[in-house]
This record gives sequence, structure tokens and C-alpha cells, in this order.
Amino acid sequence: MKYVTMLILGSAIFLGASKNVSGSELRFEGDLVLHPNQLSAYFNQTATEISNSTVLEWALINFAKPYKTKWEDVRAIGPFNLNFSAGQIQEQDINFNFQWKSPAFDVGRFSVKDQVVRNVGGSRLIMIVEGECTNMKIELPSANWNIKGRMGWYWNGTSLLAHWKEFSFAATGGIVPKIQLGNCQGSQSVQTTLRESLETAARDRVWMENALKSILLSRTQTALTRFQTELLRSHSSLLKPGLEIKWNPAQISPLKNGLLRVIGQLSVKKDDMVNLNEQVPRSQSESLLEEITESGFVFPKDTIPKIVDFIYRRGELNARLSSLKISPFRSLMQNRSTQRQVWPDLLAFPTKTEFFFDAATNKPPIFGNGTSSSSGTLSYPLETRIKILQWAPSAQGYAP
Repeated sequence: MKYVTMLILGSAIFLGASKNVSGSELRFEGDLVLHPNQLSAYFNQTATEISNSTVLEWALINFAKPYKTKWEDVRAIGPFNLNFSAGQIQEQDINFNFQWKSPAFDVGRFSVKDQVVRNVGGSRLIMIVEGECTNMKIELPSANWNIKGRMGWYWNGTSLLAHWKEFSFAATGGIVPKIQLGNCQGSQSVQTTLRESLETAARDRVWMENALKSILLSRTQTALTRFQTELLRSHSSLLKPGLEIKWNPAQISPLKNGLLRVIGQLSVKKDDMVNLNEQVPRSQSESLLEEITESGFVFPKDTIPKIVDFIYRRGELNARLSSLKISPFRSLMQNRSTQRQVWPDLLAFPTKTEFFFDAATNKPPIFGNGTSSSSGTLSYPLETRIKILQWAPSAQGYAP
């Protein structure tokens, strides 16, 4: 990794909440590259959320059999147990095992609108089935639903989409479903037909498989959509008042070996009246990105020197440090014997006194040639002149 700056990701990917500022801006074309291990961690987090849930919710589910029906405001009642396996995630596959001991559903609104054609005595009879029920409940006690499967996911140019590759379903046979239709509209015969169709469907293995495939695919798609939304959301952090660093993602692009690339820009902004703007072009190729072995941000090689220079030229390359956060100084304050030898003035202050140190430079930092580690992280030798001003407690507050 000779021509890029690599910032390795830990458990947290992003910087914080977004904030808009105006003034001078330095922009770098860059990439966020996600390794399959990062995607695996995300899916495992989703599995934990589902396993810890007592209720899973869906706004709308449609079924075509045995009649065309809409299930709205569906609540699946747990407990559930879901495990993802990342064994093939580099091939964009998700293996999982879903267990549901006693399936139960609350349905806010269940509606059917369909027509059925039957031959009666040689005549063609068309039956209209139309009705709806609210607050319906379905229970299958001790049905022991166990689903094993494999889903694939891909980028279609605008969205991350999930699809089924393998699906197997096992359940205890002979379970009689408990159905409460709730408040229904329609003739008594339609309500009877609704109940019979639901009881038949709940015993129908093919119907149950289709229902579960639809529900699990919907849940996985929701997780992928949430993941995509987070990847494409801008994030920023204040380095200090008036000085902001911001990541602006633009689009997602898949790479080889299961890597996922987010193309974007890193910007450093100073809220001032100068209005100077500079943009540093991307230096990393797609083939270089495909060699990455862990998740992280990738930027042009000179990103760090240019950021430091930008901050210096804006008069912001300074910092105030508290002595309570400087471990060697804290140790010195606890040792009166050493103080007498190296810094006698400290003897006049209690051992827990807080001092402040203002560090600044009046000379542009000079960076040497960067060196790259095996992980792609760059290191630079740095030469600069640092001026330090100490502030000590006084009767007026603090004095230099």
C-alpha cells in the first residue's frame, strides 16, 4: 500500500453527527472499504437484536394463496433464536438458522379480495371472496419451526438487495392452529371461508414455507436497507470550535473478494472569511483497494501532511492541555524530592493542582517521506518548533 493513507476501522465506523459550516475547505477524494468481516459483524449484531426481541413487526405482507390477501401491521410474537454464519460471506452469501418454538401472530388488519372459478355440474361458477378482519390472532403452540437457509445479496446499482438461494423448513406435524378472527366485515359465509382458509393455510407446509420465506427475506432486506442508509449518510466531528472534519459518501460499489466500497470525499472546513478551497484527487486504484485485508478509509498519500498544513495556515495548530491528563507530570507532582531537583517552583503548589499548557508553533511543520506498514498505514517523520506556555493558579485565576 504505497500510495494511499489507510485509516483502520475499529468497532465504530463513523465520526458523529453532521453539521454544516462555511469558509475555507480542503477536500480529499477517498473511499471507505468494508471487509467481509465487518459485514459479518453487522449481520451478527442484527441476529442478536432479533434473538433479544419479543416482537418482530412488518407493515405489510402480501400472499397469493390460497387467496389474494394483505396482512397489515403484522407482529410476530417470540421468543426467537437466529444465528448467522459468515462462512461464505466473501461470496456475498449469508447462512442462517432460525428457530421459533411456538409461532404466534397478531395481525392489525387482514383483508382478502379475490375471485375463485369452479366447475359445478358442468357450469363455470365465479365466486367473489371479499372481506376483512382487524385484530386477528393466530397461534401454533409447540409447532417448533426450524428454518435453515442461505441468502445472497448484491448491489443493483442503486440498492443492496437480498434474495433466496437455499431454504429448508421443519416443523412438528399435526398442530391445530388457534385462530381468533377479531372484528370482521363481510357476510357470515365469507367469514367462515376466511377461517377455513386460514386453518387450511396454517396446516399447509407449502404455504408456511412461502410465508416464512417472505417474512425472513423482508427482515433481511430491512437490515440491508438500514445498513445502506448508514453507509451513505454524511458524518462529521468538530476538531475544535470552527474547525470541522466531515465524511461525505456518494455511492456504493462492490469489489472482488466480498469487499464493499463507498466512494466519497473527506473535507476539512474552517469557519472563516477567507473562502479558500482545494481538492486533492484520488490516487488509489480499484485494483489496489481490492488488496485491502481489513475495513478502513483510504485517502491520497499526502492527506495527513495537507491536513496539518491547512490547520496551520488557518492559525488553528495549537492546543491547551491539562496537567491532570499528562501522566508524567502527575507523577512529578506526587514526588517532592524530584521537584526540588528539577522544578523547585512546583513545591509552592499542592500535589493535586491543575496547571494548563498552551502548545503552539510559529513555523510550518515539515514532513519527511512517509513509510508504509504491511497494513497500509503511513508514518511520517515530523520536524517543527513547538512553543509551550504554562499557566499556574493565581489570585486572579490563572497566570503565565
